[in-house]
Amino acid sequence: MMPYVTTSYVLPVAMDLDVDEKLLDLAPTPAAFGASATGRIDNKNEDSRMYPTTKVIIDADLLAPIIRPNALQFFEIHQQEINAFWSWLSRKTYLAINTMPGDETTLDALGVIDSVILSQHDCSWKLRLAYVQLIRVTTILKSLIVKGSRRGRLRRTVGKGNASILMDIYVRAQRESAAPSTLRQQVQKRLRLARRWADLIGGSIFLAAAYGSKADAIM
Repeated sequence: MMPYVTTSYVLPVAMDLDVDEKLLDLAPTPAAFGASATGRIDNKNEDSRMYPTTKVIIDADLLAPIIRPNALQFFEIHQQEINAFWSWLSRKTYLAINTMPGDETTLDALGVIDSVILSQHDCSWKLRLAYVQLIRVTTILKSLIVKGSRRGRLRRTVGKGNASILMDIYVRAQRESAAPSTLRQQVQKRLRLARRWADLIGGSIFLAAAYGSKADAIM
C-alpha cells in the first residue's frame, strides 16, 4: 500500500536547552496552527510571520492499527475546535523570555496543563495536545533555568542539576495534597507519557486528532 501524504500544521517546539531568546518570545497564535496552506498569519500585536507547514508521510500499513479509520473526516469536522483549543492552551501557558523559573507565571502555566490532563480523558485529542504542550513548556523552562543560572538570577543548591530544579518546580505546581515523594513520582510518570505522545505526534495537530483509541492503549 502506498504511503498516505497529507499537509499538517506544525507545533513549533524549542528542543535545545540553550534555545535562542527570539524563539522563546514567539507567542503562538490561532492562525499559526490553522491558517492557509502557506502558513501566513495576521496578528494585531505582531508583524506577519511565515510559519512553515510540513508534509506528514503516513505509512498506512504501519500505522493503520492505531489511526482512526475516518481520520481526515474527523479532523475536518473538528478542525476549528481543535485550533481554538490549541490557541487557548498556548496563550494560557505562554512563558516570556524574562520569566523567572518557579514564579507564579510558571506554576500557573503548569497548573493549566495539568488541569487539562486530569480532566479531559473523554476527549483524546485535547489530552494529547496537553501532553505535547507539557513537553514544550518544560523544555522552555529548562532553557530559562540554564539562562538564569548563567546570569546569576537563579540560585541553585550545590549538586542539584537543571533537571532536578525543573522537577522541583513541577512538584510545587501540583494542587493536590500528597507527600512530596508521591507528587514527584506522579509528575515523573506524567512527563514520561507526555514525551511518548510528543514523539508519536511529532508536532502535528492532525496526528494529535488522527490517532484512535488503540494508540491510547499502547501508551
